Amino acid sequence: MSTKKEFLETINKIITSISLEDSKKIIYELVSKIDPSDYEMTLCIIDHIIGKQEKEDDLLKELSIIKDAFTKIENGDICIRCYEENSYDYSPFGEDYYFYPSNELNNILNNSYELGKRLVYHKKYDKAIEIFDLILYTNYQCEEVGNPEYTDYDEVLDTFESDLFNIRNSLDFDLDKVYLYAIYSVLIGQYTNKCERIYNYLKDCVYLTIQDAIDLGIEKINNIDVFYEEFRNYLKDKNDDKSMKILESMD
Repeated sequence: MSTKKEFLETINKIITSISLEDSKKIIYELVSKIDPSDYEMTLCIIDHIIGKQEKEDDLLKELSIIKDAFTKIENGDICIRCYEENSYDYSPFGEDYYFYPSNELNNILNNSYELGKRLVYHKKYDKAIEIFDLILYTNYQCEEVGNPEYTDYDEVLDTFESDLFNIRNSLDFDLDKVYLYAIYSVLIGQYTNKCERIYNYLKDCVYLTIQDAIDLGIEKINNIDVFYEEFRNYLKDKNDDKSMKILESMD
């Protein structure tokens, strides 16, 4: 079994010839092996097929809480933190800082990422993009504190602007997935400037591709080949370093 297409064709042959009782047993056995990170998506796929929807008021309430939290981040009330790792050792390579999210920031980012995925699974793509853009493009402040290996205090030594890439290795989720879920949301949504939106995401991480994103939601993206051609033409017209790298990854 070498390709996804062949696998799905085999599954389709099986499900057309088995009993309802066997189908139930197979479904139960399969879902019992699903990774916990996929529980939400699985339930949303089921809801999508049977026509059930989560109450929009609940999702909007959570979105409002997240947006209020990002206002505090933007104002510098909730920060990235860092400390100098070589403050007591001579380093011929210069100062070396370790960046990490404060506990409060970490909780907000985790909750935001999980809500963004839920919004995608519930087909609230505009709202999902709001969340992902908050994560990616908020102006973050960083507080420098003492190296905990040498100090037992939490005094803020300096404050300066930072960005999420400084803490990407300290996050509880893969930052690339934020870009990919955002790209999927643009692809499946009704937008007149899809090429520009997707270019703006991919230029931050040119090693990612649209193909990485197309299966992240529960709805199939139609006419993707047509969009690929449109996007290739957009990149050729853009003709900058980033657009050329993205174009190379598509070929």
